[in-house]
Amino acid sequence: MKKTLLFLLLFSTNTLLAEELFTINNSNTIVATKDATNTIGLLLNQTFYQDIIENEFNNFSIKLPFINGLLNIKLEKFSCVSKDFKCVSTTKQGDIELDIKPTLLSYKIIYQSESIGIMNFVNGKINASFKMNNKQYEINDYKENYILFEATNSINSSNFSCEVQEHSTILPQTPEHIVSSSTPVCVNLAIEIDEHT
Repeated sequence: MKKTLLFLLLFSTNTLLAEELFTINNSNTIVATKDATNTIGLLLNQTFYQDIIENEFNNFSIKLPFINGLLNIKLEKFSCVSKDFKCVSTTKQGDIELDIKPTLLSYKIIYQSESIGIMNFVNGKINASFKMNNKQYEINDYKENYILFEATNSINSSNFSCEVQEHSTILPQTPEHIVSSSTPVCVNLAIEIDEHT
């Protein structure tokens, strides 16, 4: 009887710990925000992390330390690339299909039945970005330490700007350009990346 109780106690403890991907790092000295209370140091539960990487769960729930307590969130797996993804490199010798498979494991962050952000597992690290109460928060690894911080209160100012150069081509209305069906079509998209992009 004692052995059964001990087993059940250990099993329930492991189950509870498995729900915590991160715990609070009370010895954290990193401050990423103007107001230090908007930065929390996190400790990664390595066992649970490895379990996620190895099993690539479709969905699961975690308790996430947050600015004023714990958030109960659900993570739902999704992929931004199709199963028939191909990576093609254009060279002077012609197109070469590369055997590259994305290693990005992405999850939508669901809170109170709404998608509020994304959590990525990539290159042995975790990063996340989500919106809560009209404020943007991030989880990042900084010098081998995870931190959760309010991005809108960051000590790093951003002068990021984006410019789009508009270009359009008007096709003449000839019979071969007229589409007579409203059936959806699949479009292949190529993105060219060069040293200036």
